[in-house]
Amino acid sequence: MPRTKKSAAPLPRAKNRQEAEERLLKAAELVFSQHGFNGATTRMIAAEAELNISLITRYFGSKYGLLLRIVAAKRRRLFDSLLPYQPQESLTEECVRYALFRFEQLSESVGFIRILFTQFLTDPTFLKLYQESQFSMLLQNSELTQRVEKLISSGRSSIQLCPHRLIEILEQHIMGIIVLQMVIKGQPVEELRVDLIDFVRTLMKGSDCVEMFKP
Repeated sequence: MPRTKKSAAPLPRAKNRQEAEERLLKAAELVFSQHGFNGATTRMIAAEAELNISLITRYFGSKYGLLLRIVAAKRRRLFDSLLPYQPQESLTEECVRYALFRFEQLSESVGFIRILFTQFLTDPTFLKLYQESQFSMLLQNSELTQRVEKLISSGRSSIQLCPHRLIEILEQHIMGIIVLQMVIKGQPVEELRVDLIDFVRTLMKGSDCVEMFKP
């Protein structure tokens, strides 16, 4: 009697679109981290998520769409999170504490940041998609903004920068340290923390170096 061919087990279905998207995004980040963006395929991602590959096209459009959504989700988590420390008495100490907090956050995602910046530098298509998306807009932590505005308005700082510009400078410098000094140069984390603190304290002295950061 001929042996009947055993059919493959059906893929488990997601309960709803939100669950499917979350599973695909989680799988995509894992596969990107293991194989790089170019080495990863939508088939790998769908297999890791245990979902039909057609859902990637339906919900994200392409592998690029997946990467952009991962970036957006990470940015929301970074900037919407509550600050884990109490408000500081001085603007300098507030900025130092925040800079260290953000440095630790970004350090935990350094593998993904490496993938992201590789795409920025080598993939014009992805760079253009990112620049055209709302994800490229600079975000700021609302709780920090409120704290900085309060400290500046109280007159307890001589720095001549508006709160949003000050926070923008901090964010740009922290990301620069992560990308240039941690990822590219491979400097030890402890050294980078010291450099970061020194930069913030120098910036907050309100010395002539502040002039170069004014719009």
